[in-house]
Amino acid sequence: MLSSMGLKHQSVSDPMLAKDHEAGEPIRLIQHAEHAQFGTITYEARRLWHLHHEMARSGYIQLRQLHQQVLHLAVAPSCDRVLTASDRPDLMLLVYVAGTQMVLNTVLTMQHFCQEIEHALDAELQRTEIGDRTREAVGLAGLTVATAGPGYSALREIIERRDAVEHPKRKNVFNSHPNDWDSVPMSWFLTERASRSFERWHAWFADAAEQWRHHPVAQPRILTLTIGGRGVRSTRQAKKPPE
Repeated sequence: MLSSMGLKHQSVSDPMLAKDHEAGEPIRLIQHAEHAQFGTITYEARRLWHLHHEMARSGYIQLRQLHQQVLHLAVAPSCDRVLTASDRPDLMLLVYVAGTQMVLNTVLTMQHFCQEIEHALDAELQRTEIGDRTREAVGLAGLTVATAGPGYSALREIIERRDAVEHPKRKNVFNSHPNDWDSVPMSWFLTERASRSFERWHAWFADAAEQWRHHPVAQPRILTLTIGGRGVRSTRQAKKPPE
């Protein structure tokens, strides 16, 4: 049976590892993970919206490339291109992977971006739905990006497809209605609308992120720190890397 409890940090102060720091030296915030086999793994705390943004862009790029592969499929006598589960490569799988990576990480980019604004401004956003939360956050930060234009509308369209992926229902898993077929994420991923929505959102978000970068609370700060412990060393045994 797997335990839900993590391993406790085990560390001691080691004067041999302590070193002086020059005035003005950048501070890197770190966290620790405790691997049962590998030992302690230390990593830099990152701005997670940056990571989700890169994953969203990667999904978008892959989707654009896959659209070119779909374009090269033969046109059937029924005047359509046909994708099936027996295809090799399995384009349906690849399109679904790229599309879900794009929409999920676009929404997660916004979730973490809003959280960063919330934390930096020492505020608590009241809205929970990500579209409303985004509108509230950019207003709170005084960012002059429109929440009634094509960029924000594209975000809303992406959110709808993310919701359909995460909350499957009969009408968004299979839908052959002449007007509602695009409520199925796979259908939407296979159209030009998916990449166009991402592009419109991306241009809008780039403006918001650049404004946030210049916000007074987001500027680098010079701090005087009193360090309680220096030269900290893990006491857990670490497995050496393979030769």
